[in-house]
Amino acid sequence: MRALPGVEHAALASQIPLAGSVDRYGVVAQDKPLPNPELAPSADRYVVSSDFGETMRTPLRRGHFFVPADFADSAAKVAVVSRLLATEIWPGEDAIGKRIQLGGPTEPWRTVVGVVGDIHHQSLDAAGTGQFYVPEREWQWSDNGMTLLVRVAGDPAAFAPTIRAAAAAVDPTQRRVAMILFSAFALFALVLAAGGVYGMLASSVAERTREIGVRCALGATPGRILRMFVSQGVQLVAIGALLGVLGAFVLTRFLRTLLFEVQPMDPVTLVLVGAMLGAVALAACVIPAVRAIRIHPVSALKSE
Repeated sequence: MRALPGVEHAALASQIPLAGSVDRYGVVAQDKPLPNPELAPSADRYVVSSDFGETMRTPLRRGHFFVPADFADSAAKVAVVSRLLATEIWPGEDAIGKRIQLGGPTEPWRTVVGVVGDIHHQSLDAAGTGQFYVPEREWQWSDNGMTLLVRVAGDPAAFAPTIRAAAAAVDPTQRRVAMILFSAFALFALVLAAGGVYGMLASSVAERTREIGVRCALGATPGRILRMFVSQGVQLVAIGALLGVLGAFVLTRFLRTLLFEVQPMDPVTLVLVGAMLGAVALAACVIPAVRAIRIHPVSALKSE
C-alpha cells in the first residue's frame, strides 16, 4: 500500500476508534503493586503496526511511537500508552521507561516508550478511556482479523478501487472463504425460497380439488381450469417478486462492503433469481392442477 502513488501512510490495527468494538485489558504497573490484580485500571487494546501513529495522526506527547530500534532485542517488549492511562497509573510522574504487564501474570513485562494523546474509542460524547498500543509483531496472541488503514493525498474514495486491487494482487485467495460461505448460504436461501413457494402454491391448489370437481361438473374445460390456476399463481408471484425487488433495493446496500466488482443491485442476478422462482411457482401451480383435473368429477367431489 505504501508503494502506491498518492499513499502517504499505511498501517494495520486490531481495532480502530468509533468502530463499535470493545477490547479492554487490565494494565498492571511493575512499580505500582496492587493487593488484587483485579483492581488494575483497564484500557482499550490496540495491536498495531509501526506506522499507526502517523497514519491516524495520533498526537505524540512524550517519547516515540514504535521504531526499528525497539525490536533490536527480541526479548525486550515495548508499549505506548495514552495520556489518560499514564496519568491514571503514574500521576505526576513520567511514564517513559515504566514497565507494564498486559493479559495476565504470566505475560511479559513491556517498557513504555511513548505517551500519545487520548482518543474517543466508543463515541464522541462518552467519557474518555485509556488506551495502550502494542506492536503487532510482539502481541502474544493472534488476532482473527486486522483493519488496513491508508492515508492518501486527495479524495479517499477515488483511491478505493486501487487499494482493493492491490490487496487482491497480494493474496488473490483472501476473499475465497468468505465468497464460498456467502455463496453457500445464498444457495441454501434460494432452495428454501423455492421450496416454500412450491409448497405454498401446491398446497393451495390441492386444497381446491373439490372446487375443481364442481367446475368440471358444471362444464368447465380442463384448459380453462388450468389457465385459472396459473393466472392466480402468476398474480401472487408477481406481487411477491415486486416486494422482493423492493426489499433487495433497501437491504443490499448493506452488502456493498462485502462485494468485489459486483454491484449490490446486479440486474443479471435479480433476473436469474426471479426467473428461477417464477419457474418454480409456475410448476407449483400447474402440476397439482393437472393432477386435479385428471380426477373424475365425482371422485373430486368426494375428496376431503
